[in-house]
Amino acid sequence: MEQFLKYESSFKDQTGIKNNSVVKYMKMHKTACNYAVKMDLIIKNPFNVYDGRLNVKDAVFLTQQELNTIENKTFPTPRLEKVKDIFLFSCYTGYAPVDAMDLAERNLSKDSTGNLWIMTSRATTAIRANVPVLPTVEKIISKYKNQQKGLIPKISNQKMNAYLKEIADVCDIDKHLTWYVARHTFATT
Repeated sequence: MEQFLKYESSFKDQTGIKNNSVVKYMKMHKTACNYAVKMDLIIKNPFNVYDGRLNVKDAVFLTQQELNTIENKTFPTPRLEKVKDIFLFSCYTGYAPVDAMDLAERNLSKDSTGNLWIMTSRATTAIRANVPVLPTVEKIISKYKNQQKGLIPKISNQKMNAYLKEIADVCDIDKHLTWYVARHTFATT
C-alpha cells in the first residue's frame, strides 16, 4: 500500500504522494484496524509492522531584520496593508489563524500594573493562552478598533498566504511566507 501511495496514486495530474502524507495515511489505517481488532472483526492488525517515519523539516521564521522590513514598509494597496497588519499581529502574539480571527474586545484585559493582555483559550487544544499586548499589536488593534467585530480583520487562510507571497516579493524576502511563518517567528523572537 505504501508503495502504491508513494509512486502510483494520482491526484490533480500529480503522481505519487509525499512521504509525510503517506505516513499519516498509514497511521490512520492502523488506527482503523486497531478498532477492527477491538470489535473482533479481524484477528490481528496488518499495519502493526509498518514503521514509516515523518521527515522533520526545519521551521521557517523571519529574522529580526526581515520582520523590521515588513513592519516599516508601507504598501500602496489597502489589501496588502491589511495582510501586513494581520501577519504582524500573529508575529507578535503567536496566535494561529483560527484563534486570531475569533479574538474580540472581550479578550482584552488590563493587569494590576496597567499592561494590556489578550486572554483566550486555543481553539484546538482549549489551553489557556494569555499574551501581552506589545506596542505593535496595540497599534494594529487601535487601527481596526471600530472597523469590524474582531480585533483584526478577517481573511481566509488561502488569500492570506497568497498575499503574503506578494509582500515577500515587495520586501525582497526570499522565504515562502505563510501565516505559520508568523507563528514560528513569534516562537523565535
